[in-house]
Amino acid sequence: MLGQRERPWLFDVFPGLQKTLPWLSLGQLPTPVRRLHQLERALNFNGQIWLKRDGWSGAVYGGNKIRKLEFELAEAARLNAGALVSIGGLGSHQCCAVATFAQLLGLPHVAGMIAQPLTAHVRNNLLYNASLGTEFVYGPHLPEMSAALYFVLRRLEAEGRNPYFIYLGTSTPWGTLGYADMHTEIVGVRVAESLYANRRIVRYLVENAAGMVRQRDSRAPQVGLSDADIMIDASYFGGEYGRPTTAGEAARAMLLDQEQLQGEATYTDKMWAAVIDKVLRPEAAKKNILVVETYNAQPLSNLPGRDALPDELQWVFETPDAIASSDEAD
Repeated sequence: MLGQRERPWLFDVFPGLQKTLPWLSLGQLPTPVRRLHQLERALNFNGQIWLKRDGWSGAVYGGNKIRKLEFELAEAARLNAGALVSIGGLGSHQCCAVATFAQLLGLPHVAGMIAQPLTAHVRNNLLYNASLGTEFVYGPHLPEMSAALYFVLRRLEAEGRNPYFIYLGTSTPWGTLGYADMHTEIVGVRVAESLYANRRIVRYLVENAAGMVRQRDSRAPQVGLSDADIMIDASYFGGEYGRPTTAGEAARAMLLDQEQLQGEATYTDKMWAAVIDKVLRPEAAKKNILVVETYNAQPLSNLPGRDALPDELQWVFETPDAIASSDEAD
């Protein structure tokens, strides 16, 4: 057991699942909740803003992927996986999280990566993966990367590795089970292209995750979602995954100044830009708002130099940072 909790909430509600649903304890859960008094005052907000600190969900690496991987990697273990394969952008937090647990479980890790706007945060995540022995497969876009990754998967199979593939963001029915603990009304702030983040995908994930539970415990309710049940705010996307936005950068500065909270351009800054706008609206008056922090809060220490990256990724350190320089980024 790599984590500290005995079982997830699902097993308390449906005890029979403990014998039939694969699960690994990976996280340091539950995570703390903190009220953001300073931010409330700065925004003149007469309700309450609470922060769920999922950045501390893991002892080595935190963020929202830890809850998801407790179920995903348990399924990989059930299938006797001999290698883990994840995909994402160059600065993918999923690849960082999978690399962390691959090393702890003694498994090789392959990361299929596509281009995204470059920042210091993206480069550090790449170096973190390299420090854990990740094998990189790069293609500027998903089709090119997928084609290259196909041959790596075939090689792993030929070596008898039985590779286990983990989709973008661990956005799978198994990964979705990790957030069944978060039983409340949720508004998602979209940070990726609609091809990868839309109501149809959310419906598929929720209904299939619920179906897996129901197959194992008939007392579990059937779940059906309509479009009205799925709230996705696309206003803060910025046109490209990982692209900094002026609204996001302003939100980051406010959170650092008022609450000493760190941010990053891909997820966190855009989420806080949405939160700040929401609490300024009349309909938010006197409401209690819970913000789930998805960004890893554990420091990435002892990172190697750029020489740890393969030759085909050295250009990452030779390309200027992405900068949100106009209103087009909002």
